[in-house]
Amino acid sequence: MTLTRRALLAFTAFILLAFAACSPASNSNTANGNATPGNANVAGRTIANMNTANTNAATQSKPGTGSIEIGSAPPGAGITLVPPPESAGTPLAYGPTPATINDLAPGKYTVNLSKNGYKNFQQEVEVKAGSTVRVKALLKK
Repeated sequence: MTLTRRALLAFTAFILLAFAACSPASNSNTANGNATPGNANVAGRTIANMNTANTNAATQSKPGTGSIEIGSAPPGAGITLVPPPESAGTPLAYGPTPATINDLAPGKYTVNLSKNGYKNFQQEVEVKAGSTVRVKALLKK
């Protein structure tokens, strides 16, 4: 293996490790007390990571809010949630699939999934208070 290839391989490994360390799914932020091991806290919302057998995952949203449960085949796709236009919010990146995003205000959201080597997936869903919307994506190469 040439020196150039080794350097490129080392750089790629470094970038992947840095991305994984900064990923919201790896951040067990307990600032608001909602995060539990295996869950992530992103923008004040608890995301239950369904990759782990987590019996204390946040399964219900706060009153007046709803949830989106997102899965993909293959798993591990990055989630970007685009809020409804009337909320004036910005798109937020969440951890990898499968995951449940809780405490969402009612309205129409766009779920974007992306995974290297696969075509991007996009689906619009309507979140209603007290309910969970399920998104199951079959990612295509």
